[in-house]
Amino acid sequence: MSVTISASDPIPRTDTKLLPFTIIDDDTDEPVNLSGATIEWSIRQRTPYPKALSLQDEGVSLIGRDNENGKFTIKIEQNATENLEFATYREQLRIIDGAGNQTTWIGEVPIVEDS
Repeated sequence: MSVTISASDPIPRTDTKLLPFTIIDDDTDEPVNLSGATIEWSIRQRTPYPKALSLQDEGVSLIGRDNENGKFTIKIEQNATENLEFATYREQLRIIDGAGNQTTWIGEVPIVEDS
């Protein structure tokens, strides 16, 4: 599987931000059906530091889930990042399918001053 994400798209610290994702099957170049899958997303300053922000936090949610087309969006409300330092964070996205198979992607995302 591969993931299409905005490459290091900065997150203004106190602005609402939408992070769209598309999951693609590397063998067929078709979207992965996400029915029955668990989606985990988080950022942290570095591994193994604790998560600075995740889907379990207030103000962070998964919206617009389109299972058939492998698409979803992480919405970060303006208040969710107000206590984060300006820095580049490690972003982690993990998809766990209905059979328990896990695929994890790691990237970087900067938290910047308000836009």
